[in-house]
Formats: sequence, C-alpha cells, structure tokens
Amino acid sequence: MPANQNPFNLASLRVAALSFLFAVAFLSCSSNADAGQTLDQVTSYIDGQITLSTEVDSVADFSGFEVLIGKVVENTIDTLAHTETDAAGFFAMNVTVPKSDVYSLVIARDGAVLKVDEMVVAQDDSASIKMKFPFGNRPVLVRSHENAALLGYKNTMTLYDQDLKKYALSGTATNEDYDNLVAQTTQMLWNLRETNTGTIAARLASVQSILLLEGWNDSLAVARTKLVDKDSDIFGALIGTARRAELRYGGSESSIELMNALREGMTNEDNLVILQSELVLALRDAGKSEEALEAARMLKMEYATDTTWIEWADKAIYDLEILGPGMPAPGFNAIDVDGVVVNLDVFKGKHIVLEFYAPGSRFEEDLFFRNQAYRASGDTPAFEILSFSLQPDSLLNSAFFDGRDIPGRHVFLPDGGDAAILDVYNVIVLPTRFLIDPESNIVGKYVLGNGLRAFQEAQSRSMTTN
Repeated sequence: MPANQNPFNLASLRVAALSFLFAVAFLSCSSNADAGQTLDQVTSYIDGQITLSTEVDSVADFSGFEVLIGKVVENTIDTLAHTETDAAGFFAMNVTVPKSDVYSLVIARDGAVLKVDEMVVAQDDSASIKMKFPFGNRPVLVRSHENAALLGYKNTMTLYDQDLKKYALSGTATNEDYDNLVAQTTQMLWNLRETNTGTIAARLASVQSILLLEGWNDSLAVARTKLVDKDSDIFGALIGTARRAELRYGGSESSIELMNALREGMTNEDNLVILQSELVLALRDAGKSEEALEAARMLKMEYATDTTWIEWADKAIYDLEILGPGMPAPGFNAIDVDGVVVNLDVFKGKHIVLEFYAPGSRFEEDLFFRNQAYRASGDTPAFEILSFSLQPDSLLNSAFFDGRDIPGRHVFLPDGGDAAILDVYNVIVLPTRFLIDPESNIVGKYVLGNGLRAFQEAQSRSMTTN
C-alpha cells in the first residue's frame, strides 16, 4: 500500500498552497502553551517614535501616524489596538489580544497605509519601535524578547529559501549540497528552540526544524518529535510528519506502532483527533483496509470535535471504500487543451497518472516542477500522464505553460475547484496524483510530494506484472 500524506486542513477541504509558516495555525497558545495552558486574554505594551525624513517634510510635526495591531480576517484587518503619534512622533498603548500570537502591524497616515508587517504580542512582552519615513522595504524592527526571537526565525528561513533557489537555478547543485543545507538549517532552528524557550518563535522553530527533515533525515525527524510535549498545541503539526518519516525508514507496521505509542498519556483532545486521523492512514498504508475503516468510523463517532473532522472521516471512508488499490478507477469525460475528449477508455492498455494541480501559487509551482519523476515516468509508450488544472483562469494557465515543455495531456477545468471530478476522485489537497493500471484499476493515490518513493515502487511493481 503506498505511503500518503494526510489530506488534512482545517481551513479548507481543498488546498492549493501551503507555506513554511502554516504551523502558526496550530499555535493557539498562551505564553505557556508548551504546558498546555491558555490565558483568556494577553496584555502587553508597545511604544516608540515615528518621524519623517527632512527630505520628505521639513516641518517637524510628526503627529497623525496611526499604529494598528490586528488580525487578518477574510482579507481585512480586525483592529485590536490603535493609537496615534503626537507632534514629536511618540506613541504608546496597552495591547490586549485573545492569545499570544503573531499579529499584523499596520502604520498609516492621512488614510494611506504606509507599512504592513507583523509582530508578536505576548503576555508581559513590552515592545518598542523606532522608524523614519520613508520606510523602504526593510522589515519593521520591533524590539522585544519575543520579536527578536521571531526575527531570528525569519532570517533563518529566508536564508534557507535563498539558498534553495540558488541551488535550483544553478543546475549544478548535488544531493550533498541539499543535505548540508537541510542539516544546517534544521540545526539552527533547533538551537533557536533551545535558546528562546517559551517564545512563539521557539515553537515555530521546533515545528519547522522537524518538517524540513522529512525525507532527508527521517530518523532524526521522529526523534525530535518525541522530544516535543505531546499535549502542547504545536504537537498536532508534527504527527503526520512523524508517521510518514517512520513509514519510510521503519516500515508500515512501525508507523502504526509509533501512532499507538504517541497516544499513550496524551490528553489534548485536538491532538488526539489528529493522531486518530494519522492512524487511519497508517493502517491504510499497511494494507489493513478493514482496520483503517474501523479507525475512520471511530474517528467520526468518538473523536470528531467539529463538522470538519466528520467531513474528513467521511472522505477517508470514501477513499477506503471507493478509491483503494485494486478498485476500478471512477469514469470521467473531459476535453483537453487540444479539444479532444479524454476518458479512461482512451488510455486502455496503458498505465496512467492522473494529476490534479493548480498553477498560481509559488508553493504549487515549485512542488509541481520539483517532482519531475512523476512526469518522467510518462516517457514510455505504455505510460501516459493526464493533468487537470484547477485554475479556471485561462491566462494564468497559459502563463504557467509559457516556455515550458510539460509532458502529457492537459485539461483546464473551467469550473476550477467546483469541478465534479474532484468529488469523484476525492481530491482535497493539491497536487494529488493517481496511478492507474492498464485495466483501469487504481494502483495508488499520492498526495503532495511525499508519495514519490511509494509511487515509484508501485509503478515498478505494476509495470512488471501488467
């Protein structure tokens, strides 16, 4: 049974992009979140001075700069704290927020937004800002213990991203180069966790140091996961990574054992429901479909804390009952970019990769081209690739393909994320791929880039036996 990524996302059932900071979603934490405690409110204090360059305005009146702290809600900022500068540019305010977290920081004047950045607001973590307009592209330097730690985290991830791009563009980078980059970055992040204990950045660094190790040093990823408090709010972000890592180097039975071991002593209900979902996938990966179904039904009946998890369980059950290995691939009819009808009958007698993706986000584009092995498999007469773009904007699709020779046949779904085929194939996270054998039976389902090795192994077995 192939190894899959858990298609889990609490915000949306169809996801076209992730980011390195997605772990923030799991940080519903207080200043003592690692102990599993939360505060009803968090109070902090911020002051500073905002001035104008004499080249902009020679009159030394720096009043009217607005300083806002808030949270982005549906593309607008919900203001939680607000003040204005005096004539000398000084400001000060108490800030009360629901929890310690990363919040939006907005500087405006005369109705015009001049700067948007972010800062940590944490209990008793007083912060200070000193700025001169024009602000330029530099990030706002927020002086406080929490924000200094956050800046260290951001700088580490920025350097990693820059080096990753440099290696990708050079065309000469070796596996050792990537190994060294991951090893260095994850160690820096782990050190940040230890030197800034209790900060938001330390928790982000803990999560990121483990997420980056997946597929590079799986044994270390699992070992570090075991060092994180199982009842902390960040632990839920790590369970899936630990399962997949254990699956790769220890095997499917070992991943089941790990999930059961992590459950021992765990009391955090949110983490328990995530763990149960990962157990469903671990059992499925081990070929234990009936046990996986039972675990999914138990998730729905006993563990589900909201409708989102009930929906997840229903989709997991659908996968197990309808889209499992050896089951007939659901039929479909579509029109490719050349105006030709494509369906399963067109590919009868060949292996097919059905690929669902959505050009438009940097993450999606990077991942799509990083996994060339999927498409390279289509270089034989007995193999075809059929890609479905969920991007309904024809201009964005055209821009994505401009100057690129992407093998296979391509369908642009005019209904985008509402296309019926997505429900039929239970596509939740992008990219998702299916390997289908010459008899139109499903070999496996592969989500994101983490099923690559399982895909290659399944492809090899299927090509040999068919």
